[in-house]
Amino acid sequence: MDFQPSLSPRFIAYVRDYLLDREIDPAPLFARVGLSPHDDAELDAPVPVGQICRLFASVAMALERPYFGLELSEGYHFESSSLLIVAFMAAPTVRDAFETLLRYDKYVDSAIETNLSHAGGLSCFEVTLLAPERYDTEHLSEYLLSFIFTSLRKATRKPLPVSRVAFTHPAIKPTVPVCEHFAAPVVYGARHNAVHFEEAFLDTPLHTANALLYDTAVNALRSYYTTEGEHFDFMEAVRRQVLLQLRTGSPTVTSVAQALQISPRTLRRRLAVHGKKLQDVKNDARSQRATFYLQHTSLPLTDIAYELGFSELSAFSRAFKTWTGETPQACREAERS
Repeated sequence: MDFQPSLSPRFIAYVRDYLLDREIDPAPLFARVGLSPHDDAELDAPVPVGQICRLFASVAMALERPYFGLELSEGYHFESSSLLIVAFMAAPTVRDAFETLLRYDKYVDSAIETNLSHAGGLSCFEVTLLAPERYDTEHLSEYLLSFIFTSLRKATRKPLPVSRVAFTHPAIKPTVPVCEHFAAPVVYGARHNAVHFEEAFLDTPLHTANALLYDTAVNALRSYYTTEGEHFDFMEAVRRQVLLQLRTGSPTVTSVAQALQISPRTLRRRLAVHGKKLQDVKNDARSQRATFYLQHTSLPLTDIAYELGFSELSAFSRAFKTWTGETPQACREAERS
């Protein structure tokens, strides 16, 4: 099965609100990319990431707003937030907010992978946007990082102590406004979108903290996304968790179950319903993601191997041929031809 990265329908609401704030009819701009400004219910079908990229780029061009992503984050309507963002803003501390986001976003936005790492007194929050390279991701990428930056600034009433910001897209407009927005140096053409900040900031309390609201929101998220319901693709959630853990080690039934907030026994049972064991899911996840990278990006084969947890390109090449019957090079060349 092909990997089809998607985003929550709430992204539609965020752009629609931006336009309505400026007394602009959103319908014509949405129609240009085959979307409706009203299809924004949180549990509606997710939207292909390409359509959201096109929406962001189309609005930015039509309104001549080269920094549309930054403006969208600054004027974000928190009353239109998704349940996940409600929990994020109601968390006790910055650390709790990040942990909540990392725990549940995997179920909501399959086109986004987030990670938080620490080294040398700095923390790095990464946002990997999984979109085919034919789409313009500039405005969406800037929005995603700026939203976290702006939300934490509002929640803590303190400036985020940022040391560096990185974006995957090239610098195609004046960069000074972006540097001024983040009050930090900004680099372009990076492997991941990322914001680096002082690790001590994680212990900062949120002035928007609300214990009752936070518990209610987290319990609702847990109910929607860790039960037998139909609110998410369970197998896709397992594949994504496997891929995240492959970056730093070897995922096990226990580690994956813990991340998904279910018991190892429940994980085995639910995998068995699909006729799978965890090793099958590891192979499926790697094969699916490798095919996506090969067909839709220009990532070097060595980078793809590393992303999928292989220490050597030769090992990745052998595994890919076992999974698909062709070499990575053949897969990429066939797509290009």
